[in-house]
Amino acid sequence: MRPLSLIDRRPQRLLCPNCVLILGAGWSAAAGLPLANQLFERAADLSGRDSEVIDAYEEWQHEHSTSSSEQFVAYAYEGGTEKVFRRLPGSPIFHWNDPQLELDLTGTVRRYGLRWSDVAAYLQRRLAAPILPQRLSSGVRYRPELLRRTPSAAQAEFWNWLLDQILVRAIVTTNYDLTTEQTVGISLNAIAGSPAFHYAGIQNTVHPLSSGFDRGSDPTPTGLIPLAKLHGSLNWSLTDRVEIFPDLRPAFRNGGDAAIIPPLPEKHVPWWLEPVWDKARAELAAADEWVVIGYSLPPYDSEINDLLATSARNVRRIRIYDPYAESIADRWSNVAPGACIETHPGLNPNIPASAARLTRRETERRRQRALSDPRTRQRTHPARRRQAKLKAA
Repeated sequence: MRPLSLIDRRPQRLLCPNCVLILGAGWSAAAGLPLANQLFERAADLSGRDSEVIDAYEEWQHEHSTSSSEQFVAYAYEGGTEKVFRRLPGSPIFHWNDPQLELDLTGTVRRYGLRWSDVAAYLQRRLAAPILPQRLSSGVRYRPELLRRTPSAAQAEFWNWLLDQILVRAIVTTNYDLTTEQTVGISLNAIAGSPAFHYAGIQNTVHPLSSGFDRGSDPTPTGLIPLAKLHGSLNWSLTDRVEIFPDLRPAFRNGGDAAIIPPLPEKHVPWWLEPVWDKARAELAAADEWVVIGYSLPPYDSEINDLLATSARNVRRIRIYDPYAESIADRWSNVAPGACIETHPGLNPNIPASAARLTRRETERRRQRALSDPRTRQRTHPARRRQAKLKAA
């Protein structure tokens, strides 16, 4: 018998083959949300505030014709100039008249007449209510999106198909929206066959529902799969910690104060996201396989490139589902030189269309699959844990 001091008590890898699901904007596009190159498209009935943001983007795009809309968002986040001037405590202000350094003391963008908060608020409204007339509807703001199911049959069917293929140990996403949460579910078998998710790296307590038929329901995610949202979420708000809401009110209140950041060109992960990135790094490093949907691994998103490159030591296979999978395969090969790269055009062309209603047998099969997940033994229900403590006493 091994001495007690030599027992390895560190978390062990799951015994069966497992994967991390990596989701980009292409995943959300399957549910009708805009891709990055559609974020700043004009519409006939834009509000004045939205028009100003698009005006600024078009002016910036004219000067940076080879850059993407995501780089404009990062540009606004970093201060809005090519050479960001940062005032150190106690230091004087130099070159205030230089147009390349036209910032106020907080680093707010002035060159295009916008602050980062203006651009962030536009993005939040655009993604929270993709159909423009809905943006002013209070029903959109307080609808419990965390409890809803994805409107996309492609997402739902792909998720079920993937769970039949391999154990999903974690999900890592750059998306702000809630289509991932709506596909996976907040509790075991809330969506038949799904192990459900919990947010990785943050406290999962969710503000209670305050209205509607779901009032009284507990919206706190208690699933088995950690979901790491690397750029924040439309239902998160930042105070002295990350607060989670069951709806999208952070995307609308106070002009939009959801806790989100753009793609990062340098090492600028904010303090409140560091635990999320740490958890993502650990899960990526422990996985046998990565399944990538709709994420092209753009070179300007250097922080995520570094995250993946430093986490690829164990990955043996990378499956890419993207209309341009062949053209981006080399990027993933550079990140994980030892992995076998498979490319697929889209989510999966062989997945049948979603049935209008599952048969009882299929529903039960999926539920049993979720219950047989080896992690269910590690996460017993809180009520059962309390009963066990009472019996022990």
